[in-house]
Amino acid sequence: MTRTTSPPLCDPELSPRVLARELDISVRTLHRALAATDESVTAHIRHQRLEQARHPRSTPAPRTLPCRERGVSSGSATTRR
Repeated sequence: MTRTTSPPLCDPELSPRVLARELDISVRTLHRALAATDESVTAHIRHQRLEQARHPRSTPAPRTLPCRERGVSSGSATTRR
Protein backbone atom coordinates (compact mmCIF):
# COMPACT_ATOMS: atom_id res chain seq x y z
CA MET A 1 0.00 0.00 0.00
CA THR A 2 1.81 3.06 -1.23
CA ARG A 3 0.49 6.50 -1.78
CA THR A 4 1.98 9.95 -2.07
CA THR A 5 -0.24 11.33 0.67
CA SER A 6 -1.50 9.38 3.62
CA PRO A 7 -3.47 10.03 6.77
CA PRO A 8 -1.28 11.10 9.66
CA LEU A 9 0.10 8.13 11.57
CA CYS A 10 0.11 10.23 14.74
CA ASP A 11 -3.70 10.23 14.76
CA PRO A 12 -4.62 7.82 17.59
CA GLU A 13 -8.01 7.30 15.93
CA LEU A 14 -6.39 5.92 12.76
CA SER A 15 -8.01 2.56 12.05
CA PRO A 16 -8.81 0.42 9.02
CA ARG A 17 -12.17 2.22 8.74
CA VAL A 18 -10.59 5.69 8.88
CA LEU A 19 -7.81 4.69 6.48
CA ALA A 20 -10.29 3.22 3.98
CA ARG A 21 -12.35 6.41 4.13
CA GLU A 22 -9.22 8.52 3.54
CA LEU A 23 -8.25 6.36 0.56
CA ASP A 24 -11.84 6.43 -0.74
CA ILE A 25 -12.13 2.64 -0.80
CA SER A 26 -14.10 0.10 1.18
CA VAL A 27 -12.65 -1.53 4.29
CA ARG A 28 -12.94 -4.87 2.53
CA THR A 29 -10.91 -3.61 -0.43
CA LEU A 30 -8.29 -2.28 1.96
CA HIS A 31 -8.01 -5.66 3.68
CA ARG A 32 -7.79 -7.43 0.32
CA ALA A 33 -5.04 -5.06 -0.82
CA LEU A 34 -2.88 -6.10 2.12
CA ALA A 35 -3.85 -9.79 2.05
CA ALA A 36 -0.97 -10.60 -0.28
CA THR A 37 1.52 -9.20 2.25
CA ASP A 38 0.28 -11.45 5.08
CA GLU A 39 -0.02 -8.32 7.21
CA SER A 40 -3.31 -7.03 8.56
CA VAL A 41 -4.22 -3.38 8.11
CA THR A 42 -3.84 -2.79 11.85
CA ALA A 43 -0.43 -4.50 11.84
CA HIS A 44 0.60 -2.35 8.86
CA ILE A 45 -0.38 0.84 10.69
CA ARG A 46 1.49 -0.32 13.81
CA HIS A 47 4.57 -1.21 11.74
CA GLN A 48 4.56 2.21 10.04
CA ARG A 49 4.23 3.95 13.42
CA LEU A 50 7.14 1.98 14.83
CA GLU A 51 9.26 2.81 11.79
CA GLN A 52 8.40 6.48 12.15
CA ALA A 53 9.31 6.42 15.85
CA ARG A 54 12.53 4.52 15.11
CA HIS A 55 13.67 7.15 12.64
CA PRO A 56 12.89 10.44 14.37
CA ARG A 57 14.27 12.55 11.53
CA SER A 58 11.35 11.41 9.40
CA THR A 59 8.86 12.72 11.95
CA PRO A 60 7.97 16.30 12.74
CA ALA A 61 9.02 15.68 16.37
CA PRO A 62 12.50 16.85 17.32
CA ARG A 63 15.14 14.19 17.99
CA THR A 64 15.55 15.46 21.53
CA LEU A 65 12.12 14.25 22.63
CA PRO A 66 12.06 11.46 25.20
CA CYS A 67 11.15 8.02 23.84
CA ARG A 68 7.63 8.18 25.29
CA GLU A 69 6.95 11.52 23.62
CA ARG A 70 8.39 10.24 20.35
CA GLY A 71 5.95 7.34 20.57
CA VAL A 72 3.07 9.73 21.16
CA SER A 73 4.12 11.87 18.20
CA SER A 74 4.10 8.81 15.94
CA GLY A 75 0.74 7.61 17.23
CA SER A 76 2.07 4.43 18.82
CA ALA A 77 1.59 5.46 22.45
CA THR A 78 -0.62 7.61 24.60
CA THR A 79 0.21 10.09 27.31
CA ARG A 80 -1.76 8.05 29.85
CA ARG A 81 0.26 6.18 32.43
